[in-house]
Amino acid sequence: MDSATPTWSAQLVDTLLYPINPVATSAVSSHSLLSPRSSPSHANLKAETASIKTQNSKRSSKKAFSKLLGAGGGANETGDEKLEPPAGPRPPPASVIALAKHFARVLGIPAESVDRQAAKAADACAGSELLGADLAAYLHLVRLDAGLTSPSDFDDPAEYAQWKATEVDALDRVISALTGSAEYSAPDCQLIQLTVAAAEGLLGKDNSGTSNPYCVVAFDGVNFVSQPATRTRSPTWNMKVALPLRSSSPDVTISVWNRSSDPRSHHRDDSFLGCLHLPASTLLASAALAPARYPLAKRSTRSHVAGTIEVSIEPVLLDSNVQLVRTKFLRFAPPNPRAAFAELLARTLEVDIGNQDTLLSDASNMGLNAVATAWRIGEHTRIVLLYEALTDLFSQGAFPATVLQTEGSEQIDRLANDAHLSNPDLTTLRDTCKTLSTLLLHNLRTFFNHPLTAKKANDLDAMTGILASMQTNRLLHKPEGDVGEIVKGLLKEALSARYLGLHAIANSPSSSSPDSPSECLITLLKSIESELASYDRHLDTIYFGYVHVPDMAAAVFFERLMPDLEGYTRSPAHARNFGDAFELYDAVAALRAVYERVDYQLAERFKLTEWFAAPLREWVAVSERKFVEWMEAAVRVDDYTRSSPVAPYSSSVLDMFTSFQQQIDFARKLRWPDADQEAQVLERLLQGISDTLARYFDAMVTKIGEDLARCRAGLANPGSASAVLAVPQPAKKKSRINLKFGKSKRGGREIDPSEIRIPVETCVKLENIDAVPNLFADLCTKTLPPSAATNGDADGESPPPTPPKSVRASTPAPVVVLARQSVTVTMQSVTNLSMTRPSTTQISARVRISGKDLGTTAPIPQARTLLWPDASKVTYYSLLPQAAVQPINAPRISAPHPELEVCVMHHLPGEINKPYLFGRGLASGNWMDNTTVDIDLGGSGRGARLGVSQISGPPFLRARVAWLSARGIDRAVALVAEQLTYDLRFRLKALARKTEPKTPIWSKPSAVFSKLHKSHRELISPPASSPTTLVPQDEDHDAALAALLSYLDVNLEILSEQCSELLSLRTVAGTWDLVPRIVESLVTDPAPTTSPSSTPVISSSSSSSHSSSSSSTSNSATSPARIAFLQAALRALRSWFSADGDGLDDVTLDTQSYRDAVAVLDHAHLSRKALEKALCDGTLVEVTAQDDGEWACRLVAAKGGRDAVDVFVARRFR
Repeated sequence: MDSATPTWSAQLVDTLLYPINPVATSAVSSHSLLSPRSSPSHANLKAETASIKTQNSKRSSKKAFSKLLGAGGGANETGDEKLEPPAGPRPPPASVIALAKHFARVLGIPAESVDRQAAKAADACAGSELLGADLAAYLHLVRLDAGLTSPSDFDDPAEYAQWKATEVDALDRVISALTGSAEYSAPDCQLIQLTVAAAEGLLGKDNSGTSNPYCVVAFDGVNFVSQPATRTRSPTWNMKVALPLRSSSPDVTISVWNRSSDPRSHHRDDSFLGCLHLPASTLLASAALAPARYPLAKRSTRSHVAGTIEVSIEPVLLDSNVQLVRTKFLRFAPPNPRAAFAELLARTLEVDIGNQDTLLSDASNMGLNAVATAWRIGEHTRIVLLYEALTDLFSQGAFPATVLQTEGSEQIDRLANDAHLSNPDLTTLRDTCKTLSTLLLHNLRTFFNHPLTAKKANDLDAMTGILASMQTNRLLHKPEGDVGEIVKGLLKEALSARYLGLHAIANSPSSSSPDSPSECLITLLKSIESELASYDRHLDTIYFGYVHVPDMAAAVFFERLMPDLEGYTRSPAHARNFGDAFELYDAVAALRAVYERVDYQLAERFKLTEWFAAPLREWVAVSERKFVEWMEAAVRVDDYTRSSPVAPYSSSVLDMFTSFQQQIDFARKLRWPDADQEAQVLERLLQGISDTLARYFDAMVTKIGEDLARCRAGLANPGSASAVLAVPQPAKKKSRINLKFGKSKRGGREIDPSEIRIPVETCVKLENIDAVPNLFADLCTKTLPPSAATNGDADGESPPPTPPKSVRASTPAPVVVLARQSVTVTMQSVTNLSMTRPSTTQISARVRISGKDLGTTAPIPQARTLLWPDASKVTYYSLLPQAAVQPINAPRISAPHPELEVCVMHHLPGEINKPYLFGRGLASGNWMDNTTVDIDLGGSGRGARLGVSQISGPPFLRARVAWLSARGIDRAVALVAEQLTYDLRFRLKALARKTEPKTPIWSKPSAVFSKLHKSHRELISPPASSPTTLVPQDEDHDAALAALLSYLDVNLEILSEQCSELLSLRTVAGTWDLVPRIVESLVTDPAPTTSPSSTPVISSSSSSSHSSSSSSTSNSATSPARIAFLQAALRALRSWFSADGDGLDDVTLDTQSYRDAVAVLDHAHLSRKALEKALCDGTLVEVTAQDDGEWACRLVAAKGGRDAVDVFVARRFR
């Protein structure tokens, strides 16, 4: 905008200096350009102008003259004495001057100019009556249809008549308020212009002989005062006053006064220089009074008056140049008040917006209303001009659209309801709306070029609201086309441009290296997600017709995004690089969550389960391999020390389960859309973990074997021992061996490291195997809790409710990852077997699925029908091999059933660990659908029966891991037991040779262990004629066994201190189960007398003495002395393992091997013939569920009666 000072600036200042606000403004209208504001300046101005109004009303009640002069003028003898000078200078109020200076700053007017104009107004003793006179002249013009608004400005004469009546009424009230006289607005008056041009020959009142003359025109109590001339007797004023006259109007009085040069004097001291009376009738009678000089009259007989005054009268008549008439009679208004006010309004808005947050300050709002009243800018015109100015500033970005809507558009809407605009106003309004509409449409087209904020969202609401109001405003021309469709198209265009911008940013190469396609797509998805979330947050409540911006944005983005997204997810690189794939998945899932809030129908079209099924399958496969790698790495770095006092397992267990939990957490944090598919993935991971744990158990058992082998090798080389342990021992020796292993005892002794056969690391490995099932069970519970079948979040956070859908898919979701089938197989029986020689051959059954061993039963004596009553020992848990996953859209193909195979194995005597295949068979058909499966073993009616059950999910996996752990512990316990007892046979044999009886006594079989038949007891009771059996006393046995049990006590105490109580007892029980077998083997399976290299060597002296004595005594394994010793040793060992009730209980001690050993020792003294006869006629053993008679077969075979054993075994097959 041009910053030059406008030509009408002086008129503006004069208008503001003669206070008319709020008195005059309230008289004409209550309208304000903007919302009225309360401020001290406004209150001060109101008080000051109210005071001025009071003064005007007082002056109007006084009559300046009681008698008018005649046509020629003259003095009145009685009334002129009351003629007095004006009341003195009336300077504008300080608040009015401040308001004038405020607008002076807006227009670039110096403040000094305002001060000069204010002083001039004060010297003239003038006030608002001058403005009232101007408005009275304008009222006359309006009545003559010559106002600023003419009949041609309205198409309908009735509208002009309505406007004219409103304007006349407003002017009447304003003029009355300004002048305090009703004459100025009387409708039947004639408007004349009185001009007081000059005076001559006035008296000199000052010491210099001159005067400071000024004139006063008084009409109906209103005084019009001119500026005083300085030091002259012939002043020139050219003072013009418009006067409305009628026949009943009072006379017009012109008086001349001398302004005192003494600044201390009061204006009441001004001296009278003469007067002139003009009756209204004379003025009305004269069509025109040419300039003429009239002698000045006295106001009383005492007055001294001289000189003449020049006066002219001109009626206010219209001619062809209406603008000239307005300029001649309207002093305060510029030639074109409407254009001047529009410029003033625009400049004021521009300045105020730059200096404060509001559009117009209080001063600006008040001053503009005052100027509009004085310049006759109507309320409707003000609104239109304000709208035009606001539109111009809005186009410059001075304020947001919300301000334009509130301060402009809403007022225009009100105009459409209750106003008839003039043609200039209507033209301005339509041009403004056309410009604004073009601007708004452009803004909509580029609205989404930048990130959305709350402020911009409000702007969009305002812009669409303004366009909507334009469409319905009756004052405006209907736009071409539907504005709603236009806006919809522009918004789509803007959103498309926004997508292209985001796409370009996402695909722009980085400074270091170009991004991969997946990274570009991820960046694009995150940008769209942020953008759409912002639209949903800020624009959700904004509607334009049927257009909802978030819905539209979702549709536009979806339409353009899908080709890129689907194209990449179908590429081969997508499935291979699942690291990028899951980052892409997170971005797509986050975007889908936003779509669920905005447009759930589009959200359903995000095919997450289809796009990311391949990477998920690959990730599961890699995870299964990684489980094994992480397990192997954890085993390699493990030092096998306790993790903490409360966690007896070592770091490998912690490392494994930490890795497992990380993979499980990753899968859960994916928040896979389909709950069933997520459960499939989690179950498959748990299955992979269970397979890894099976490998871990094997690794622990292998390492336990390696530990024990190293320990055994160290025992062969005593110098390799690295430490000597202090092991507690009893405070005093007891009469019987009662070493309470695992109990803390007083005192301690230094022991030879060669006695230690179980390293501490072995105990920790046992604890590792034992701890895994509980940890795995907890992992299963957390991963797939019982409530996982229902839709819910494991973290307790429920997803937001899904909006109702018109159509729900009835087909199940495609399978992403197939969880492997699980099956439990129990070996029940093998039937119709034929006898195999040698008769002591044992038979086992091996179960295989798809070529993978599940397990092998323990060897049992051969028989026609083999039964396994203890199902827990022959139950196997298997995860079937993974079935192929078909493509998502391909028809489901049934996978072939896995092969179930049973192999019957023979174990020959002496080669128990080298089985030979005897029979083999495969299950036919869909064997998994049955609970019992019969398998043909290759002819002759041989067959096997297995029990089959399918337990799916975590229950099966927990049972499987517990089973694998139990098998691992059994194998480890067997290794530890073998480690503790591998030389027990040679120790017992050596002790048996060394021990000599002192007193011969009869040794009767133990009544506790002998459960034999009466005939059996009679058979084995020694007759009176039989030779005596030499049995050493128990005290001697205890002393001999003390050294033997010492190393057992030390190792079992280490075991009990390092392992849990249950695990310790389980290991002790496994060790005890070997002890009776070893004792029995000294009778049924004589072995070489030389000790193994790892056995501590007995002293040479004792060895030599034993050798010399053994040559003289019987070398038979069933010699009475040996049998007696072995019986005593077995009783002592049982007592030691019982540990006075602190060790194994009687149920655990009473094993099959113990019963067999007792039976063998009790019958070892019988001859071969007696044993053969008893075995063949059934008096030696009665085969029951608790006693299969194998001990008798072994004893008879050791005596050389193999034929009798064959007969006994053959009886089983009959």
